[in-house]
Amino acid sequence: MYVDFGRALRAAIAATERRIAVIISTDLAHAHAADSPYGFDPAAAESDAAVVDAVRACALDRLLEYDDDWMVNRATNEGTRPLLALHGLLEVLSYEVPTYYGMMCAAYSPRKRDM
Repeated sequence: MYVDFGRALRAAIAATERRIAVIISTDLAHAHAADSPYGFDPAAAESDAAVVDAVRACALDRLLEYDDDWMVNRATNEGTRPLLALHGLLEVLSYEVPTYYGMMCAAYSPRKRDM
């Protein structure tokens, strides 16, 4: 579903000369701190690193291969599926863990394909 939406999104962007803003807002892993509502699990840092690396490599297809128990149940990472809608469109601008959850800021530019 998310990948199909991403394909339709890319087609719509390519069909116009207008500037288009697409915002997909989702948190990454929520288990970075023991005092968080989700507790601590090392899978949080591991899964966030895997997601950030996949975006940096323009290889969001990797998100389809991750184990749900590791990514969703242990790390409580809710960002993987919404990011699939942006497959091939992103460049990582920053990543941080401000409290108990990871956050990544990414951007898309049709002229910047050497990500």
